[in-house]
Amino acid sequence: VSFNGSMTTALLPQLSEISGSFEVSHNAELTQLHLADLSTVSGGLFVRTLDLLTSLEMPQLYSVGGDFEISQNGFLPNADAEALRDQVIAGGGIGGIITIEYNQ
Repeated sequence: VSFNGSMTTALLPQLSEISGSFEVSHNAELTQLHLADLSTVSGGLFVRTLDLLTSLEMPQLYSVGGDFEISQNGFLPNADAEALRDQVIAGGGIGGIITIEYNQ
């Protein structure tokens, strides 16, 4: 989900599993990313370069098979990214490199 200049909210309430990687990036107006039922990403998870992102919610996420990156989101508190990382590690884990940087 990338390069959607006018998208302000990404709500995917019924998405529960991703076979492969999932990237949300370069959406200049996106402020909210809510994936209420997402539990597993078999590849990497990338949330990056979202200039206005203030809210990131994935309350059911417990497993990421590849890299985990939350970076370059100027309004997203680093604490939110770290909390999501800790949630996933406590669940099924993260199978790749963890990168959390250049957030608020």
